[in-house]
Amino acid sequence: MILYLGGAYQGKSRTAARAHHLTSRDFYRCRSEEQPFVPAQRCICGLHLWALGAAERKEDFSELLSPLLPELKNKILLCDDITGGIVPVDPVERRWREELGKALQRLAMESDEVWQVFAGLPMKLK
Repeated sequence: MILYLGGAYQGKSRTAARAHHLTSRDFYRCRSEEQPFVPAQRCICGLHLWALGAAERKEDFSELLSPLLPELKNKILLCDDITGGIVPVDPVERRWREELGKALQRLAMESDEVWQVFAGLPMKLK
């Protein structure tokens, strides 16, 4: 598993595409209204949206991902990092941030590589 983190529009998709020779057909784009699953595409883009849906449904995002970890081993994961900054007042946004943070810790531990992308510049964290 390879995990790419960074703010919105910082170049995660482009960086992953270049590094792993991905085409547009290799990307699966997550939606908040769906339950997490392992798609056929090599790259899962937008894990933070799955976490948003889980927060809205008051589900534990890490628990939803746990049974998928073996199948995610061969995937490239892209996630907007929403965990920094001021803690949101809205309970759903706060839960979203907390759930995503916990899940990213687990995914980072399980990943072979972890990259942070800022302004189109990748920095290897693991």
